[in-house]
Amino acid sequence: ELYRAADEYGFLPDPLTSRIVSRATAGDPEALAGYDADDVDCWIGDQVVSFVAEGDFDADRVAGAEAGEDAAVDGDLLAYTPDDDPADWLARTDGGDTAVGDAVRKLDDLGAIIFSGVPAPDDDSDLRWVGLGLARDGDWQLVAVWAFDDGDAAEEGLDAVVAAVEEGEVPSMIEGDVADRIDVDGSLLTLAAPMRVAPSEWRTPFRQLDPMFGALDDFFGDDGDSDGD
Repeated sequence: ELYRAADEYGFLPDPLTSRIVSRATAGDPEALAGYDADDVDCWIGDQVVSFVAEGDFDADRVAGAEAGEDAAVDGDLLAYTPDDDPADWLARTDGGDTAVGDAVRKLDDLGAIIFSGVPAPDDDSDLRWVGLGLARDGDWQLVAVWAFDDGDAAEEGLDAVVAAVEEGEVPSMIEGDVADRIDVDGSLLTLAAPMRVAPSEWRTPFRQLDPMFGALDDFFGDDGDSDGD
């Protein structure tokens, strides 16, 4: 089922489950992680190692697993990171007033069931971020967000983002004109459009290093200041 989901929708399971699948672990599938793939309702992380998942976890089972030393469970949350104390990743907050928090909440509002995001290149402020995902609203939709420092910057950056998106793969993937699909929403620019390609193709811009991911860097310039008027 995981292979089918990866093929049809570009779905990626959490990093520990990915390791189990890739090495085709025989016997108990919980030996590495301490949980089954279907115990995970959703997860967010770096796709390779560290992540936080929400689901149905047993703290004792996770602690006794091969990866248990780098994992922590708090109720319905599980954190895994070999580079930090996983318990530090389990603080429950409202997401904070950050670009990533705003963008992830917006992707959720847009109906994204899978998404990936990257910080704007050379951005030390953690205020600028680009996310792309696959959503379902009757039809499959491509959804994206560009997180700016504030609402004024988002307004000023609209033309730059539209131009960058039009240079890349997205116009061939969606119905309608790019300029008509991108809206200003506070400090965010958002895109939501029906897809005219298979749902798994939503990851194509990542594979192609699409210009949409460099739009904020081009707009703010090398010194981090806005080039808008």
